[in-house]
Amino acid sequence: MRFLLLTFIVFFAPVVKSQVFLPGYYIDRDGKKIEGEIKYHFKYKHKGVLKELQYFIFKSPTVKKITVDADMVQSFFVAGEKYVPLGGSETVFLHIVLDGPVKIYARYRQGRRMGFGAGTDFNGLPRSTSYKVKITDYLYGVSTDNAAEITKENFPEIMTNATSDVPQIAQLIKDGSYNLDRTDELIKMYYVIKNRKTP
Repeated sequence: MRFLLLTFIVFFAPVVKSQVFLPGYYIDRDGKKIEGEIKYHFKYKHKGVLKELQYFIFKSPTVKKITVDADMVQSFFVAGEKYVPLGGSETVFLHIVLDGPVKIYARYRQGRRMGFGAGTDFNGLPRSTSYKVKITDYLYGVSTDNAAEITKENFPEIMTNATSDVPQIAQLIKDGSYNLDRTDELIKMYYVIKNRKTP
């Protein structure tokens, strides 16, 4: 029993801790800005979607905790990051990770990854298990109306265009330093180089 409790604390405490309210605001469908605090984390409401983040929790001095679905807003901002809804059969949020002439969006969902747990199976081999992980799909477009998925094939062209204000990135892509599997690292490097530039 103690082992199970310890396992829960080790694996789930960081997740719970991250699910906190942060200062932010959202723009409703009528264009009204509503300020308060926002909590946004990995949960889902609509079974028809693969667990994308479809809503956030909002509160303010005048509003008790409410659930705000993606189809109720134009956008929301929290921790300096902007999220916008993507319509379709089920409306989900996209995180704008690069905001230029060609925008790069991250769409988050949950998946499972295989690993090894404590103990061994009946063959004496490490016991296999699975655990939840965050999966990121990347899209691009001038707006969410024409957003399309970034693939291994179009990655070099799309990301070179999206980061054209930092020419070093194009060279790193050309050299093969970055590919679709390392998109998150490329985006971090883009901001590192960009922030080094003098105005």
